[in-house]
Amino acid sequence: MADLITDAMVLKTQQWLNKTYEGKTGYGSRIPESGFTGWTTIYALTRALQIELGITSTANNFGPSTISKFNARFPNGIQQQSISDETESNIYAIIQGACWCKGYSTGAGDITKHFYSGTGSAINQLKTDAGCVDKSSTVTLNVMKALLSMDQFKKVNGGDTTIRQIQKKMNNKYEDYIGLIPCDGVYGRQMNKALIIALQKIEGYSKEDATGNFGAGTKSKLPIVPTLGQISEQTEKEAIELVRYALCCNGYSVDIESNAWTVNLNSTLGDFQKDMCIEVTGICDTNTWMALLLSKGNPDRDCNACDTVYNMRDDRLDALKSKSISVIGRYIVGGNLKETDNEELSRIMNKGFKFFPIYQVNGTPGIEQFTTAKAMENARIARIKAKSFRIPEDSIIYFAVDFDAVDTQIQDTIIPYFKTIKENIGCYRVGVYGTRNVCTQVMNKGYAVTCFVSDMSTGYSGNMGFKMPKNWNFDQYNEVMLSAASGNFGIDKVTYSGKYPVVENLTNDIGTRGHIGDISFVSTHTGDERPFAGNKMRVYVSATKLSENIPDDAKLLVRINPVASTRPLVIHSRELLANLDGKIYELDSPNYMNIGDGYSIQCEYRVVKEVEEEGEDETGSGLIITKKYILIPDAEVSVHIEFETEY
Repeated sequence: MADLITDAMVLKTQQWLNKTYEGKTGYGSRIPESGFTGWTTIYALTRALQIELGITSTANNFGPSTISKFNARFPNGIQQQSISDETESNIYAIIQGACWCKGYSTGAGDITKHFYSGTGSAINQLKTDAGCVDKSSTVTLNVMKALLSMDQFKKVNGGDTTIRQIQKKMNNKYEDYIGLIPCDGVYGRQMNKALIIALQKIEGYSKEDATGNFGAGTKSKLPIVPTLGQISEQTEKEAIELVRYALCCNGYSVDIESNAWTVNLNSTLGDFQKDMCIEVTGICDTNTWMALLLSKGNPDRDCNACDTVYNMRDDRLDALKSKSISVIGRYIVGGNLKETDNEELSRIMNKGFKFFPIYQVNGTPGIEQFTTAKAMENARIARIKAKSFRIPEDSIIYFAVDFDAVDTQIQDTIIPYFKTIKENIGCYRVGVYGTRNVCTQVMNKGYAVTCFVSDMSTGYSGNMGFKMPKNWNFDQYNEVMLSAASGNFGIDKVTYSGKYPVVENLTNDIGTRGHIGDISFVSTHTGDERPFAGNKMRVYVSATKLSENIPDDAKLLVRINPVASTRPLVIHSRELLANLDGKIYELDSPNYMNIGDGYSIQCEYRVVKEVEEEGEDETGSGLIITKKYILIPDAEVSVHIEFETEY
């Protein structure tokens, strides 16, 4: 690609732009003269054209005003000059520079401000690469828009030859509706929108009404194929051709040169329907069309699973059962209003439902929440929460990326986050919730075994133009309200593929294997007695000051005491010191306590300060200095404590 290579002609374009337009109204700041094509240079070329068209309030996009001015000045496009025409024009220079930025040679060694055969040949080659019907050198509106973009018209690294052929065919047949889409071999957002616009043209929409938004009107007019004379033969052929294109874009192999309904096409469409868990009908029906072109598919289709922020009371579970929903996604972390509890999970299981756990950072997480430090904390809390809810080992916990992360964010932040999650999740397995792009990239790295796809956000850049991840387990596609005896409640409709197991039973541990708690107190506190299950118990504590009268060197002293019962006491007390700085502290070496199933633990908390005392040694021959901790009165603190055990 041109933007990855230093190019002398791109450098000359940048230098010419700065020399010609710097200081002119609408041009903006001087652009870098680097020899690298990028959006900065493309935007400068766009503003330069707008200035030449008489626009002073310029913008970085080729908008309605630019289109109107271009069409008014060049109703038949910008024509190649005759060899005898010596007229110079900055617009010719802009075309030359844009060709160089696209990687097309104009045969000149510098900006000439002419439009002769060299530039004409570059335009001709671009049109050929784009699949245009018209192969002349005329710069039409669509060609000008293509020049002033970062779109590529040659196959790029990672591009697919068949996808590129489809892109060229789309431009050749539907340019008057879709403009010129990239021909880089990559199925993406623009191509996805172009497929919808082409469908709308087949449905009979005008150019103005074929917007690429798949609404109720588009759905109502879908050409169901094959048919028995319900649509014209020509319309059916065009629709079948589009089905073939859409199947290829979704990762299936069919002949794109045919517009006939063949046995192979029928079989391949059936495979797609099976993979998407929609009814295998032998035709491209409403569900299939929408699954081919929209990440959420048909939002009105039935679901066999759901996720919800609502606590599942008996009446709500009855409402789900009436809808044939058998699997429920609930939050083991996600904020107090979202999180499940032990009683709810027991109800879910006792009513015959299955369950899958979701971990979501409280609130609306942005990219700043996905650091490796946060990943270590999130993995630890997920482990402990799962154990506290008696979720069996080896279950999959779905960690949410609940925003439209772009490629740079995925590569630089999300993937390292999930690497750390996997390394620290312990006895559980990692699933990822997010866009198709997020899920695919995280799973391709091996940091999640499967995924929960947030497909109902059809406009997300990570969904539109991306194939469904191959080993998806859950597909979230619509938000609806249901009614129960106690009132309405909301769910997200989800399809469960059955490719990976869900939680069908909770463990029968006689004690707790995980606990997370928050307490506030003044100076001292004695915690509840808790029976634990497992052999090794780890403790994590953090504390912060709530009152101002606490000295900087104060600490929290936690004494973890085994509680005597009918069983012989074979474990010993341990102490843990934590600074009042909000950081997590653990037991010193060894960093666990040896316990056994059913033993109870009780914690004593004291806010203390270390002091030194002088005294005689045991022989009375000299003084020794000993250290001890004294209680700080009226010291109000907040403490967060976590326990987890393992066998």
